[in-house]
This record gives sequence, C-alpha cells and structure tokens, in this order.
Amino acid sequence: MDQSTQEDQKSQEWERLALKLLKGKPLSSLNQTLLSGLTTKVVYASRPTVTRSVYRQDERWRDVVVSGRIDGRFQHKKRWLEQSSDGLGIVRMLTDDRNKVQRASRIEVLDMEMKSIEQWSRSGLGTLHCDPFALVLLDVHTESGVSESVLQDSVRILRTQEGAHPITIDASLIHGMGGSAQEELLWVLLSLSQLLKWGCLDWSSIWLQLALDADIVQNTVKVRALRQLMQGMAAQRSDVVGSPFVNGETSLRMFTLADSHNNMLRSLYAAVGGIWGGTDGISIHGYDVLSNSSRQAHRIEQNEHRVLDEESGLGNWLDPMFGGYEVETQTQVLCEQVWSEFCTLEEAGGILNLLSGEGWLNRLTRVQSERHHLIATQQRFITGVTAFADANEQIGNDWLSHIQPQFVRDAQPIEQLRAMAGQMSGVKIQVYCLGALSEYKPRLDFLQQWLAVVGWKAEIVEAVSALNGDLRCVVGTEVMYQQELDGILEVLLSIQGPVWVVGNGTNLEHENLTRIRRGLNQLSIWNRVFQQMTVGGDQ
Repeated sequence: MDQSTQEDQKSQEWERLALKLLKGKPLSSLNQTLLSGLTTKVVYASRPTVTRSVYRQDERWRDVVVSGRIDGRFQHKKRWLEQSSDGLGIVRMLTDDRNKVQRASRIEVLDMEMKSIEQWSRSGLGTLHCDPFALVLLDVHTESGVSESVLQDSVRILRTQEGAHPITIDASLIHGMGGSAQEELLWVLLSLSQLLKWGCLDWSSIWLQLALDADIVQNTVKVRALRQLMQGMAAQRSDVVGSPFVNGETSLRMFTLADSHNNMLRSLYAAVGGIWGGTDGISIHGYDVLSNSSRQAHRIEQNEHRVLDEESGLGNWLDPMFGGYEVETQTQVLCEQVWSEFCTLEEAGGILNLLSGEGWLNRLTRVQSERHHLIATQQRFITGVTAFADANEQIGNDWLSHIQPQFVRDAQPIEQLRAMAGQMSGVKIQVYCLGALSEYKPRLDFLQQWLAVVGWKAEIVEAVSALNGDLRCVVGTEVMYQQELDGILEVLLSIQGPVWVVGNGTNLEHENLTRIRRGLNQLSIWNRVFQQMTVGGDQ
C-alpha cells in the first residue's frame, strides 16, 4: 500500500470519527469566519503543508508565488512620547527618558498640513514619519482636496530627508480607523505601487508602520502575508532594491480605559504575534497611555521589550511559524484576497482614485460597525469591559473631550455608556429574586455583569413592594417564573420606569419591559434605559 493510499484511509477514518462526534452535523458547521474576513476550516492534515498561491493574471501584476520562509527579525525599539511642536501639529518623538525629549530620530505626524512638510524638513528637528496618502485620507489639508502633483512633491521632499527610512506607509492608521487585516494590506500594496510610479525604487528607504492587536495567530498571519506580498511585488520588478522596515505598533484600538492593566497582556500578545510574523521592530504603548502615561507604565513597557528581546528567545528565530498548516493556509487565503482586490483597484486608478471618493472611508466605517456590533451583542468579549467588568471602578469622563471621531477604539462605545452612567448620581438599582438561590444564582450573576458594564450593581430586596428603584429587576427559576412572574410584572409596570427580567419567563409586552439575555445589543438596551430614566423624571 503506497503512502497516498494510507493517507486517504487515515483521512476517511478521521472524518468518520469527526462526524460521529458532531452527531450528524456536517464538518462545515465547524467553520468560522473571523473578523479579518478569513474563514477557518477544520481539516485533516498528517503533516505541515507548504502552500502556494496563484493569483489572477493582470496586465501589470502577474502571478506570484507565496511559499517558503519570510525575511525579518525582531529589533528592540524605544518608546514614543507625545509632544507638540510650534504649530506643526502633534508629533511623537523617540526618546530614552520620558522626562527628557532628545533630538528625535523619527517623528510621526498625527495632524499636519501638506505645506508644513517642507517647512519641517528644513528645520533640522528630525525625520518626518509622515504618510502623505494618510493625510489626504484624514482630510486635514484642505476641503478641496490635494492634487497628484502636490502629493508627488511631498514624497519628493520626504525622500530628501536624512535618515535610513525617510518615506512612511502608515497602515496602523487604517487599523485605527476600523480596518481589518485586508484593508491594512491593501493600503500598503497600493501605496507601494504608487511610490514605484513616482520613482521610489529603493524600498529600504520606506518605514512601514503596522498595527498589532491581541490576536496572536492573526497578527502572525497578517505580517507573514505582508512579507509574502511585498516579495511577490518586488519579484516582478527588476529595478526594486531592498525591503521596507516593518515596524509593529501595539494597537491603541484594542486598549481599554476600564481595567487598563489588561492592556499589558494585550500588548504582550500583540508583540509576540508581530515577532512570529516577521516584524523588524516593535513599538509598545504603555498600559495607561489612554489616561496619564505613568512612569510605572513606562518602566513596564521597557521591561516588556527587554524580556522579549533578551529572555524569551523569540528574536532568535526566523519565521518560526513556517510549515504550520493553519498559519500557512490562512496566510495563503489572506494573500489571495488582498492580491485579487489590489489588482482590481490598480486597474481602476490605484490609491489616487481610492482617495478621490468616500468609498474607502465608508468601507472602513462598515468594517468597524460590524466589529462593534459583535462586541455589543456579546459575540466577542473585551475583558474588563463587556466581560468580568468591575462595577466599583470609575473611569471618569474627562477623556470624552479628547475623542477623535476618526479613531474609535473597540471598547469606546461601551465605555462611553459607562461614563454616561457615572454622571447619573444617586441611581438605585434593585432586584427581587424568586426561588432558591442555588437555582437562580447564574441568572443573578448574569444580571450583575450586565450592570457592571456601566459601573452599576443591584441591591437585593426581600419583597416586591420594596421595588421602588430607578431600574427594577426580577430574577428567578423557571418554575417560579411560571407561577408568579406575570403577576409581579403587572404590578411593576403600573409604575413608570424600566423593568428587567433575566431570561424569557413571560409573554407580556410593554415598552418599559426588557428581557435580558445573551445576544442582545447592550448599546441599544442601555441607551433606551437612560432615556426611560430621563423621561420618567428620575434624573
């Protein structure tokens, strides 16, 4: 019996056992579509497989092969410190000491007008870390738009700067505006293609900023796909030399104000995924960067770098995930999706055409809205915010005045609810329980977690007549619901104000009655409760 026949038999036996465990459901029922747009499939694999991708043929960009090890090793990066600079916008300067800003070796422009680029380049203050295409996307320059000649002049000026990487492609901005891995990689390829048209053939002069979130494997896939796609592009051009410096930045989009210590873990996982994927450098934000950027956070961040660089051994390996079936497969799928769309967009005019309308912004907004919906409906959890929230923690509301509408963190809509609830002083939440504690406790815990999301908690009362709070809740067992719930609700609903029941124990319908259960949109429910409290005159 040859090897292929043996493998077929093993695969058939594996499928038979899998279907037995699934009790008649197809194997496809285990497939999952991730936020990145990729679909994970459960398959039998006897050994790691190196996959190759064949993309659609195009007049400009031909087929490329995605296989083999990628280039790139982790290098230690210092922290970024925000500073303002004499009317030239907000910049972040690389520094060794958070209390002593040195002459910056790199500066990232967060808000700068096109006319300021040349002014800065002559100032001798440092190298501008500026993506001109990103400035057009943010529309910070002018309401009438920027012509191709102005953009090309900006790139020309940036290329004349001193420093190893004077040109910047900022894919982290696409991430911050809500994009997934597919949008980030499209932004990079379209930017590289346009730079090639303008004569930027030395890719080693490019600083490529990429966002990294807490999903380790998806980070690895994204960075590996980026490396593979850039190698595929360069292979079709005999005049391209070098490769961009890929710097991974821990995502601010994944950070939370509530339970901000969790951001340390998120940053660590993000860094590990970036290193495994093949970033050249890592920039790690302090866990409290959204609030006060404390000295403690600065030290922890520095130590994260040191542990990753000197103790973990992660930097000693080149593409350590090479050969892993799932990583290789998802890398291939992402590359195929991105390359196919890249060729289509290039035919339509490339990044300049993309920036001329609102289609790209609308796409980023749609992807962001879909992710926020998953979070609001508890299909995706954020620890400390939508799961295991601490009702006693206060996040304040000063941060609301610093919100940038273009950049909405994943936890921000929920945390805005929490800030709103924090302004409603003296709110009384009560719960009446039916049945034995051991039987209704899971529902009571579920209710308390719903309340903790906005920083509230319920007081248990012993009698229905004592339910006179701003939000009145009922929790109980199925048996007690059937016997007493409708009568209790009729009494409660005769009084103005919202009433909650945990579970589906009643068929009553009333505008002030809400059945709290998994899958409901927390944003919608809480906004309605706040409105009911205001209309009722309780606040």
